Amino acid sequence: MKPSAFPHKVVAELIGALALILSLIFVGLEIQQNTRTAQVSAYQDLIEKVTLLVTRAGDDPEFAAFLFGDAWSELPSTLPELSPEERRHLDEFMWLVVRHGDMSYYQFDRGLLNAERLASAAVSLRNTLEHPLAQAWWDDARDNFVADYQTHVDSLIATTS
Repeated sequence: MKPSAFPHKVVAELIGALALILSLIFVGLEIQQNTRTAQVSAYQDLIEKVTLLVTRAGDDPEFAAFLFGDAWSELPSTLPELSPEERRHLDEFMWLVVRHGDMSYYQFDRGLLNAERLASAAVSLRNTLEHPLAQAWWDDARDNFVADYQTHVDSLIATTS
């Protein structure tokens, strides 16, 4: 009587199925690790942007005075009243802060930042938007941004009022 190949075939199929399951577990773990790496990288990028802003202030005393001094309280209340130098400083500062917020919102939207990290990254933007000049600047610049981010910034402004 010829030995049956059936038990060997079943064993081979079980081994193949087990190898497939182990491969899928490995791929899942790799994806999880890559996601964590991307999240850390995204947050490091945001921190670098804040560092750039502070470094910029350190390199330019006038900009530092605008950023950290009483310049905001001494500025006129509308954009047309700003001097050309004040407008240049405001534009530079606002583009940095708003783009930082834009990048953090994009990373949140893509799942790289959680809501808590987004809120943390948005503090400087939210605080800046408390000033009527910053709100006026946003009104002029908002069309340069995607609709979802516009809604996000508008909601930040609504919470400052």
